[in-house]
This record gives sequence, C-alpha cells and structure tokens, in this order.
Amino acid sequence: MRRLTERLSISSQVFGKGDLSDAHHKLLESKLELANKRLNLEALMIWGAISDRSINRIVSACLKYDVEPHLWYPVLADTPVDSTEGLETEGLRAAEIIEVSDEQVKTGESFTFLCPSKALLSENLISRFTGILSRHVFKGVFLDRIRFPGPTNGFGGLFSCFCKQCSDYAGEDILKDARMNYEKLFSTLKRARTPDELRVILEEGIKRLVGFYQMRESLVEGIVAQYSSQARSQGLSVGLDLFAPSLAPLVSQNYRELSKYADWMKPMLYCKTFGPAGLPAEVLALADIIGAMTPHLNRNSVLEGLCLFLGIESAGVISSDGLPLSNFPKQLDIIHAKEIADGIGFYPGFEAVDFPPVYSMDHEHLDFYLRSCADYGISGIVLSWDICKMRNETIEFVGDFIERSR
Repeated sequence: MRRLTERLSISSQVFGKGDLSDAHHKLLESKLELANKRLNLEALMIWGAISDRSINRIVSACLKYDVEPHLWYPVLADTPVDSTEGLETEGLRAAEIIEVSDEQVKTGESFTFLCPSKALLSENLISRFTGILSRHVFKGVFLDRIRFPGPTNGFGGLFSCFCKQCSDYAGEDILKDARMNYEKLFSTLKRARTPDELRVILEEGIKRLVGFYQMRESLVEGIVAQYSSQARSQGLSVGLDLFAPSLAPLVSQNYRELSKYADWMKPMLYCKTFGPAGLPAEVLALADIIGAMTPHLNRNSVLEGLCLFLGIESAGVISSDGLPLSNFPKQLDIIHAKEIADGIGFYPGFEAVDFPPVYSMDHEHLDFYLRSCADYGISGIVLSWDICKMRNETIEFVGDFIERSR
C-alpha cells in the first residue's frame, strides 16, 4: 500500500430538516471536535433544508473548530421550495415505485425529481438558492441531485422526460424518435436468452437513443452551469455530487462536461448502500425494471447481463452485503480514464455512517476504501453522508489509519 498524501483533504456532511434540536446540535459539535482533533477535518457540507437558525449555529460550530462551512444544496429533488415542475413520461408507462427507505423518508428525503428544463426557467428555485447564500457565510457550495432520476425512481423516472418544455428544448423529433426507440428496445429485450445477449441488446438500444441522452446531458449541464455561476460570482468554491461513473450515464451526468463548472467532484462510490445512489440499490432496481421485460432470463441472469453492460463486478448475485468492494478501485480506474478539466479535485465519497437498513458500518469496508485511496494517491475524501450518524470509533479508526499511513 502506498502512503497517503501529506495534505489529504477530509470532508464530511451533515443532514437534517428544519430546526435541529439542541441535542442534535450538541451531538454535531462533539463530532466536529473529535474530527478536528483526529482528522483535521477541512470542510462540512450543510444540508440546505435545515432552518436558517440551525444553519447559523452549525456555521458557528464549524468556525469554532476551524472547519469550512459549505452549503450542501439539493437542486432537482428534495429542493426546499414548493414546486409542481415535475417530470412527465408521456408515451411511456408511468412510474409506480420509488425505492426510498422509510428511514430516509422520515428525514425529509423523497427523491421526487423536478424536470430540468422547467427548473432552468424557474426563478423561484434559483432565488431560493441565492437567498440562502446571501444569509450565511459559506466557503463553498456542494450541488446535489443534479441529475435525472435513476433506477430507484422506477420505470417512468428512469426514462423521463417528455414534457412540453423538454420538447421545446430538444425539438419534437428528438422526443418522437426517443419514444419509438424506447418501445423498440423494450420489445427487443423480450428476446434475450443469455446475459451476453442482454448486454448486446442494451448497448445497441442506447446507441439509438443518443440524441435523447445528449439532450438530457445538456439540460443537466445547464442546471449546473446556472447554479455554479451564482456561487462563483460570490467567490465560493463549487463541488458536485455525482453518481459512480458506471451509473452516471443512466442519470445523464457527463463527468467531462460537468467538470468545467466545478472546483472538485465527489463520485458516490457506495458499494454497500441500499438506497438511492448506492451501487447495489440502483443495480437491483434496474434489474427489476429490465427483468419485467425479459421473460426468458431469471433474476441472476438479468443481473449478470446488466453488470456486463455497466462494467460492474457482481457475478450475477447481489447479496445483503451489497456489491464486492473490488468495484471501488474499478470505479476509480474509470474516473482516471476520463478527460476531466485540469485542476479539478476528485474526492471519492464512501460510507462512513451507521444507518441501517441503508448501511451498517463495517470497519473492514472502511479499511478497504482507505487503502484504495492511498494506492491511487487520492488527495481528498468525503466521509459520507452524515457526520452525526458516524460512530466515534469510526472517526478514531480513520484517524488511526491516517497516522499509520504517513
């Protein structure tokens, strides 16, 4: 194992909704004190749905422990603004299920997405963002939910959007062709009899949808450019929360294009997370969607074919332990092969919380993640995704690892 870089940037996040209780603030401050002592924590991303009063208290705590406060802002889902700018799947079946755990729903996460083409035109949405920036002293912003829905949003979310604004943006011919090519793909999937046949059908089907996916990528890029411009005009750094590179094309996140608007990017390399953005959750949800259209394949064969298509290691099985940890360095390999704008920091995000059933902390997983980061010479990491749900032993474990690795 290589040694960690001497100047390793370590960040984390804090999640909440509305006014946080005094007990919550006390817990957070105790975590910041320990993280400052053991990790020299550099930055904390503060969830944008927390009340102004609580944000002020968190910012003060950050400054007390020499931690940079950043605004963690959900742009296209769970945005704290009343809005009806939803996605539409005209011409396709509607979404039926959004696979979000009850625990996440209780904390205010629904993952109900806005349509990017409508959001680009919404003064209400951008003004809410700039309003928060004007009321608090942040060092940067961290843009989240900058994508189309993924497999955990169900069939209709994954294959959206066909609204009038998207038609006006792309041109009716693009959407008309997309409907036709989706239906052709869905029909062809019924003929798949082996995992490799499934892979080939998916690859060929996606090629026919290139215009539609270019339109979607352009919309996501437009949203990121809009919010990044507002942040940078106030002298703030910009970070982006991104799906793992094997999944990013499904949600129309183009690493190369989005890197133009960022100072750093956090790929969510959650190999064990059973929730939105988690590799096992998204792959299993995609298997459910595709499996309903492949009558000649059993579930394991569908998973095997999908993982061949996505470039993910699973051996056709995803256990209760999630995906093999070998996917973590594999995703790093894919990232390093991309043409990214010069000077962009890549800070992998990985599970460090204890939040069952979404994820239960396992220090063997954490050790593997940290060793992989050392081997790749990674200059920054994000301990995800809520410092208040991290055990003190976990923070100590990371601190001990850093001390041994330098």
